[in-house]
This record gives sequence, structure tokens and C-alpha cells, in this order.
Amino acid sequence: YATWTIMRKIFFAPLGWLYGGVIAVRNWIYDSGMAPSHTVSVPVIGIGNITTGGSGKTPCARLALEILLDAGRHPALISRGYGRKSKGTVIVSDGKSILVSVQDSGDEPMLVAQRFPGVIVFVAERRIDAARAAMSHGADCIVADDAFQHRALFREIDIVMTGDELTHRAHYLLPVGNGREPLRSLHRADLIISTSHAEADVKRSAARWSTAPLIFADVVPTAVVNPFTGTISSIEELRGRSVVLLTGIAHPDRVSASLKKLGAVIASVHAFADHHWYSSDELRDVAAAAASAKAIVITTEKHWVRLSAV
Repeated sequence: YATWTIMRKIFFAPLGWLYGGVIAVRNWIYDSGMAPSHTVSVPVIGIGNITTGGSGKTPCARLALEILLDAGRHPALISRGYGRKSKGTVIVSDGKSILVSVQDSGDEPMLVAQRFPGVIVFVAERRIDAARAAMSHGADCIVADDAFQHRALFREIDIVMTGDELTHRAHYLLPVGNGREPLRSLHRADLIISTSHAEADVKRSAARWSTAPLIFADVVPTAVVNPFTGTISSIEELRGRSVVLLTGIAHPDRVSASLKKLGAVIASVHAFADHHWYSSDELRDVAAAAASAKAIVITTEKHWVRLSAV
């Protein structure tokens, strides 16, 4: 594995340099004002990262929406709707009811629409199109999900979620590593939130690239929900239970580690690519593994949104 990792970095290094050059030129065009960042008449909070996922953007967006709702605002969530099967600007929820299927919205926008019935949710390839559409439906503030690289829409606040990338000696860009932007892009951040536990390393690295405030957070499971009955159980009930884990996220090892920390006994892990659309055959295999191990199937809330489409 180590040899393959080294060979992969050597083989893809020229593509990584090319990608980095394209990103540098693109950022220079926006920084110089040659390409405009469009503004809208309501505040926009951007939540993003500099890697290809798994840093906690969705929990952060949900927390931002909770704070705005508690403050009496009428927020909208806008997103590209990664993995959706629709095109163009799509209204997922008008703040009263959900209007499309998860295939047309993507899993994360649908999750927000289900958890926050009063929040307007739009998806579009261009965030500015989604923002304008959300405003026309009464939004007085906007949370832009996965927007750090989408510089065509101006944000009053850019929150950047980071994982362990600030603890590494080298941050490799795509396709060598999972970097969407170099670490120096953190100078555009207004707030950096790290889910890494290596606080000293993160503080040292973040200070090198940004003057933004840095805070540490963690994504912690709080309950077990039976999606068929709606029954909510204490997370402590997983202790000693045999479980089969079904995941489709960037870092399934983090979910496994959380379950082990809670005392669950993992019989098997069925890991798929991030935003994977499950087939009936795949789910039958998971059910068979659970039956064989006399285990319960555990997945995350975001996965259940996708499972409901099968």
C-alpha cells in the first residue's frame, strides 16, 4: 500500500501541478476584480472546505440554520445538489412542503428540507441563481453550502471546515491527494472550524496561512433513530450490540471509530463512495450480512435519505 501511494503521487504529480496552476489563475482573476463576485440584497453565509469532503460541512450548515431560525430569521439553504439527477435551478422546499424527490435534490439538500420544514431550499449549478430564486420566495438570509470555491457569489462570511489536512506536512492537490485548493487559500476564510484532535499542529499551521479565528469542534452522535417507527433511543443502547455498518461518505472510518467508542461490536462494514445511490441488490447483501451476524444495520441520517429512494 505504501509503495502504491508513493507511485501514485509520482505518476499524478504533473496533473496536480496543472490543477494547482489552474486554481491559482482562477483565484487571481477573482482577487484582481477581473471576474465579478455577484452580490444579493440579503446576507450570505458560505460554508465550505478545501478538500473533497468529509470535513463536517453539512452539520455546520444545519447548526447555522438552527441559529438563524432561533433568531427569528427566514433562512434559505442553497446548494449545487451534488449527485442529483436533475439540471438547472430546482426548488426542493418552499418552506412549507417538499416539492421534489431526493434524486432531483441530492441527499444533503433533502436532509435539510426534511429536518427544517420552515427553511427554503434551492439547488442550482450557479449559486447566484439559487440565491436569487430563494430571495423571491421570501428568504431574508442565505446559507450557501459547499461554496468556498464558488466565488461568483459574494458572501459576508466564509466559514471553512477542515479536518486533518492542517496536520500534514504536505497537502496534495487533486488528483494526487484530496485537496481542492492549496492551504494558502485559507487567507480568504473569515472563520476556520477544525474537527481534528491534533490541536497544536492545527493551530500552528492555521496561523501560517490565515488570520481568521480558529475554533475546534467535533461531530458527535446523540441518538439512535428507527426510521420506520420514528422511535428515538439512547445512544448508550449501542453498547455491546452487534452492528452492520452501511456508509457512503468520504471517511467511513470515522463512523466506525465512533461506533467502537460507543461500545458497539462491528460485524461488518459495507462502504460505498460518497453520495452513492444504492441498488436493491446492494441492500439485500447488507440485510443478509446483518441476518447472518444477528446484528442491526446502522447508517447515518444522510444515508437514510438516499435509501428511501430505493
